[in-house]
Amino acid sequence: MSSRIVNATPGHLPSILLEHDDRWKVALRVAASREFSKSTRLHDFLLYVCEKALTNRADEIREQVIGFDVFDRGPGYNPGDDNIVRVEARELRKRLDRYFEGEGAQEPYRISVPKGSYVPVFEPVARETALVEVSSPSLELSAEDIVHSAKTGFWRSHPGIQLSWSMLALIAAITVLLITQASKLGVMVSGFSANKLTVTPRQGSLWPLLFEGQRPVTIVAADSALVLVQDITHQVVPLSDYFSKSYFDKLSGPEVSLITHRPYTSLADAVVISELLNTAGAQHKNVAVRYARDLEMRDLENGNLVFLGSSYSDPWIREFDSERNFVVGVEARTRRLYFLNKSPKKGEADRYYAAGQTDRTNETYGLITYLPNLRHTGNVLILGGTSSEGTEAAGDFITDPRTAPVIRRYLKVRTSAASIPYFQLLIKTTTLDNTPSKLQVIASRIMQSLS
Repeated sequence: MSSRIVNATPGHLPSILLEHDDRWKVALRVAASREFSKSTRLHDFLLYVCEKALTNRADEIREQVIGFDVFDRGPGYNPGDDNIVRVEARELRKRLDRYFEGEGAQEPYRISVPKGSYVPVFEPVARETALVEVSSPSLELSAEDIVHSAKTGFWRSHPGIQLSWSMLALIAAITVLLITQASKLGVMVSGFSANKLTVTPRQGSLWPLLFEGQRPVTIVAADSALVLVQDITHQVVPLSDYFSKSYFDKLSGPEVSLITHRPYTSLADAVVISELLNTAGAQHKNVAVRYARDLEMRDLENGNLVFLGSSYSDPWIREFDSERNFVVGVEARTRRLYFLNKSPKKGEADRYYAAGQTDRTNETYGLITYLPNLRHTGNVLILGGTSSEGTEAAGDFITDPRTAPVIRRYLKVRTSAASIPYFQLLIKTTTLDNTPSKLQVIASRIMQSLS
């Protein structure tokens, strides 16, 4: 493992300046821990941003500079085309949380990297509050591990997690992309056992109220290949054609045909799936991940489902549009997505566009919809956005225990309540370096008629 400080001042001056700084000592211990010792890139990433911050050069901690200095990107590096820094930053945040909740529970400082920024924060921890109960050991499964396990039959011996072969192919495709960028997609599952998925519950999570604990939940990844095809052809594929797969033949052109048959999803969906597995697994013995193209109508009638994306990336979601006040639309000329507000209340807009009406702002929107399945035998959660950042924001909002009180307040539900009504929450978020931040609920609906 490398022990260097990337782009350090000549003569190791940062080490001399920081050798008596307790915050730097904590950073060195974190970098040498089990969480970071197996990843040279994350080790270097952590020490790089900590060294900059502690030597009063936080203004140099920018995505493009990190790409140059830490990840060896060349002169033509464009963060908009290559998201290596954002992907690794997500993993960095996860491993920092795990370190300070376990091995580093008694450290005098806690290091975090807030979303929307790469500048680390050093928070002093009082000795009496530094003790944290250590949860069960965790097993990190990278995309490479998942693809390899398909060959060895690993998933067959672990029925708690189910992935269809097309989803394995999908994850393999994501893996190729991330390997090209020298990155890894991580799905973190704590307390993994031989027969079921048992994740340490997240304190304060709203999840137990969404789905009954003994029934399986299926997470449905959006069809990004369909989005590309619709953008290219300027046609919206009806659900009937999507279900029968007849649109394969109706859309002409070799390039379109090539894209249509590929099982692609977005990186934002992959990130949200990771968060959902970590959250849902605490309550459910069976959590399945499926690709939108593999669904059947009976799944919408009988199961517990979590849809990622919008009806533009997953036509199955249109089956629930009649019950929803906020639905997705697409502007014919620009192909920009927006949320249509069917019945605006005072102060609300009738449409909410990604990047605003001018297409020049850094705002986007996420939508959380919770309603019954088509036969009222289970529940459906739809996490969508006017962009991939909006979908990620919706996923963050519903899985983060810190937002549970906010959701309860909008739904007028007491903390002791055993259930919640069906609802929609429209979230506005600003983006920094293509990462959602500053989440804000701007509209809500309680669907009492469905309860």
